[in-house]
Amino acid sequence: MLNEKKRGTFYPSPSFGDFPESEYARRLTRARAGMEDKKVDVLVLWDEHNIRYFCGFNSQHWSAKSIQPAVLILPVARDPVLIVPEFFRGMAEATSCVADIRGQDRPHHTVSLRNLPREVANVVAGLGYGAKRVGLEDGAVAGMYIPRPISDIDLFRAQLPNATFVPAAEIIWECRMVKSECEIEALKTACALTADGFGEFVENFRLGMSEREAGTLLYTAIIKRGLSMGGMYFVGDPSRYPMIDSHPTFEGVPISRGSHLVVECGGTYKGYHGSVGRCLEIGSIAQEKWEFINAVERGQDAALGALRDGVAAKDILAAAAEALAENGFKPTGFVGHGIGLTGHEPPDLTDGQEMSVRKGMVLAIEVWIYDVKGITRGGRLSPAPGAGSTNLGQFGMEEVVVVTEKGYEMLPTYPRQIRYIPRS
Repeated sequence: MLNEKKRGTFYPSPSFGDFPESEYARRLTRARAGMEDKKVDVLVLWDEHNIRYFCGFNSQHWSAKSIQPAVLILPVARDPVLIVPEFFRGMAEATSCVADIRGQDRPHHTVSLRNLPREVANVVAGLGYGAKRVGLEDGAVAGMYIPRPISDIDLFRAQLPNATFVPAAEIIWECRMVKSECEIEALKTACALTADGFGEFVENFRLGMSEREAGTLLYTAIIKRGLSMGGMYFVGDPSRYPMIDSHPTFEGVPISRGSHLVVECGGTYKGYHGSVGRCLEIGSIAQEKWEFINAVERGQDAALGALRDGVAAKDILAAAAEALAENGFKPTGFVGHGIGLTGHEPPDLTDGQEMSVRKGMVLAIEVWIYDVKGITRGGRLSPAPGAGSTNLGQFGMEEVVVVTEKGYEMLPTYPRQIRYIPRS
């Protein structure tokens, strides 16, 4: 049995919440409107980002496989219920807007963990939704899924034999894709501090550093600004150019003059991701690399120039593709994605995407060309003799923007005209 207690054991209100309670009330109202439209009676949420979005609960334990830090039950016509390990009650009261918090005893015991789906089902039934339409984190939009073992979800559904289970990813993303003023301010702060940290890295990089040393310099610069590290990849040595999206964790990998440094890093503020994506040359820029640099910048400028409320994702992609082709490069099939509580969110700006972007969406606009043996993305349309599959590296950049009615607002970023290090 779960411990049923009303808020007030530790905090009468969410004193340490990310945002005012009115922000979460607005989100719940939007969710319920979507539920009514899709005829969904109750949402049962297991994913940390969805739970944080709809009620504010936050914990550092989501990476632990021995417990489930929270489950949020969001009915269309009743107050939500938050289920947490009992020892998280203080965290739940401090960060979430939910009044009905139910605690699980002995959450680290395997038998308790495996029994949790039964307890969740009992709450759903007790609220009067045992024979209703239950929305789960499933569906085609952005590949959302329930982050629990299949056996747990099978048990949960088996306890509600009269319920109808339906995918609810579309409802959830309809809420999360368009950002509120609170969210945009958090994203601006995350981007500003990430860019500032990246600037400190650029100013303090010195020849002779290894990838690991340089990566540690950047990581430290971001963390000391009060951000949590939201992700980083960092490749500088030519032998590692094909190792896209890897970290600077390899011992003794040098960064030497003539190398090409590819960095994408981001800190999070109140859970929201900032980002800086840049390519920097070590020393002077070789002439053969300028065609890649120019093509990337023009492709990105074209994608940004196409942005506005209501424009189709495929039209943004087409604008970038045309600019790349004019500069002698193939379309890449991808020019960006949404960004928020996760680093990659819908809409995905890819070929075949039918979705349109809307005012208030926050997008990471990025164009990348790979000149790496074995990788052809964004290659030359008509390579000159000897200029086919070479190994100059990955070229690209990322900018984070808010879609406006007639265009976009650039979030704080790092100057793209700085293209090489060290600076002194």
